[in-house]
Amino acid sequence: MRQKLSGEVLRDVPDEGVLPHAAAGAVFQVSGLPLVDVGAALATDDSEAVARWLDEGRLVRPSEETQGRWRADDVRLAVLIVQPFVLIQEEAVKEGGVERIHWGVVGGDEGTVITAIWPGPVDHDACFQAAGFSSFRDSDDQWDQEFEEIARELVSALMEHGSSEPGSSTDVDSRVDSLVEASRFDYVPEVSLRFGEELELRVGAGHPIFWLRDQGSEIHYESLIRRVARGRRVDETRLDWRELGPPRDWLQGDP
Repeated sequence: MRQKLSGEVLRDVPDEGVLPHAAAGAVFQVSGLPLVDVGAALATDDSEAVARWLDEGRLVRPSEETQGRWRADDVRLAVLIVQPFVLIQEEAVKEGGVERIHWGVVGGDEGTVITAIWPGPVDHDACFQAAGFSSFRDSDDQWDQEFEEIARELVSALMEHGSSEPGSSTDVDSRVDSLVEASRFDYVPEVSLRFGEELELRVGAGHPIFWLRDQGSEIHYESLIRRVARGRRVDETRLDWRELGPPRDWLQGDP
């Protein structure tokens, strides 16, 4: 039961996905308990445990004040649905290093999708700022390490969809090193990595942003980005891509 429920927990859910259920009285906020434990108690009609948690204040309906704070602070929630109830917990906010992952569909045409994936915050960058991005902070050793881990996770995930080169651990290391170097220094040539016939990843110009071109793969983007985020908050972010990218030859339709 717990294993099944654990796989059904939704992460990083915005408050607007929960508020209509709260208005109907179906939402309970869980404090100091794993969502899965509460969900299992509801699913098995463990009324004694549920009554105890209600009495202790560990299971409450969110007040209007709490819901207002969710809207004002853009709080993200972990959600578990056990019909007819919706159990929620506020997600912890990561501070320091790479705090969240941003992504956006940049363009493409029939059969092609171009996606940008990047961390937040980033070092102040004139191109990012001109594009409308505003989350800046000086990077440190923690940020550098976490960005490398994100690059490694992305490369590893894409290699599962195909690679023109042997998929050894050494190969992953060399690819990650080249991506990280191209993201840090604008004098380093752009790096392009292909994964099978359909996926190409590029990094360059000293920008910590991954450009992914997909020409017909069956990759599931939400799963990919959440895997790369490794539990961090994920935000779909719209920028003025004319100021930042993507690679010009992609927009011109060159192979």
